[in-house]
Amino acid sequence: MQVTTAGIKAMGFEEYSSEDELLVNFKLVRIYEVRGTIFTPVDGVDQTEAVTFGEHCSVVISLNINSVAQKLYGDDCFESEDEWKKERKVSSPFIVVFYEPPNDYTLKGGYRKIEDKNILTYDAFPEAKEKLQKWENEELPSIITALTVKMSTPDRPTILKAADRFPFARTADGQTLFDTKLSGSMSGYASRNIELSQLNTALEQSSSLYSTLDEKTSRHIHMALGEQDTFKQFLYYFLFIERYTHSVYKKINYETDGSSLVNIPARLNIAASAFMKERQLEAKNLKQRFIWCSILKWNEISDQDIDDFREIKKIRDKISHGENVNISELPINKTKGLALKLLGMH
Repeated sequence: MQVTTAGIKAMGFEEYSSEDELLVNFKLVRIYEVRGTIFTPVDGVDQTEAVTFGEHCSVVISLNINSVAQKLYGDDCFESEDEWKKERKVSSPFIVVFYEPPNDYTLKGGYRKIEDKNILTYDAFPEAKEKLQKWENEELPSIITALTVKMSTPDRPTILKAADRFPFARTADGQTLFDTKLSGSMSGYASRNIELSQLNTALEQSSSLYSTLDEKTSRHIHMALGEQDTFKQFLYYFLFIERYTHSVYKKINYETDGSSLVNIPARLNIAASAFMKERQLEAKNLKQRFIWCSILKWNEISDQDIDDFREIKKIRDKISHGENVNISELPINKTKGLALKLLGMH
């Protein structure tokens, strides 16, 4: 929706001279409600250490968001955190993701106003906001995926529910700036107790897993984690399992990965080894490749996991062939559990 100059001024913005320059650095806070995990403070400590994920990003798990904000960038997120919880219908613990790229941006003039000691501008930093969005699209999915994997157990998956998003900037003298723009539109779970030290370990492990993930690996599982539609959720999880299986299978080197699989007699060392390698390379369909990966790469996959995969694939095949499938009976938890288990071995 296009807003006229008169409309911008009617909202209280004043047009500044182009000679009046403002240097700012943009930051982004993403808050997630942690469902399925609870912890209690230890000796008054109610948050984990801040752990880095790649460049310019820190993550903290906490019972109190404002205390994390003070720790990460020296300010509160909310005047009243309790009121925010009621409004958003969320409860602790929370994961706070703080992204602070080094880029500075200069505003020459533009529309500004002062409100509650903060500077408000009107659509003055499209490039900065575009770069924040680019990071969210390309890097954040891998962070949330890694956290979900390492904070979950096979019987109790952790759910990270997006609760809020705060892009803002800081001026050279420490003032906070918000860049605004009008637009055309404005499940049950069980929790387990976990110790603060275990959460610190999970954060460190998540950071290590994140460093090995790429956008293609985590894209579909991240889409599934955030999807509300049961049918789409099932398909996204399966799509991850399918693509991940093919990618791992392509990296199998039978000579190194499978040399100890069969006790080949010395007299047939060359011929039998070549025969087994040919059998492995002949695997063309997903089921064959899943089993080969389970034998040679995934040392935590069991017979039960293979049975679960067969059941899941049979349902997906029915959907692909246009057969009727009862949406309420889709094995979402089983499919999600298998996807997280595979990624946990990445």
